[in-house]
Amino acid sequence: MKKLTKEMLENEGYNTTSDLERALYILHDGHLWDGFYTEPTSYGRLVEHREIEAFLEYDRYDCNFWDKATKDLKIVQIIPETKDILIFGNQKITSKQVEKIQEFERKGYLVVKEAA
Repeated sequence: MKKLTKEMLENEGYNTTSDLERALYILHDGHLWDGFYTEPTSYGRLVEHREIEAFLEYDRYDCNFWDKATKDLKIVQIIPETKDILIFGNQKITSKQVEKIQEFERKGYLVVKEAA
């Protein structure tokens, strides 16, 4: 499985952002996947975490979906509503992701380590 890139996102109609409050995932190179297709609305974000399935060869009903998806695509999952950063099992984090995680932590986000 290849790591998820900004170009792959854009080819599928998704955007990246520099706004931490809009991010759903941190890519391996530190880019942030935007949780909105356009400007935020009163409905909240419009992109769902499960849309990551478009870049995978297995479906989200796999019992280890999130653990496998984050490792295979080399992404870190962000839950903006609860200000959580999810790290799964023995997931390897790049130095660029660590830098972004530290930015999120300064904004009050909490790193949550999930068991594999």
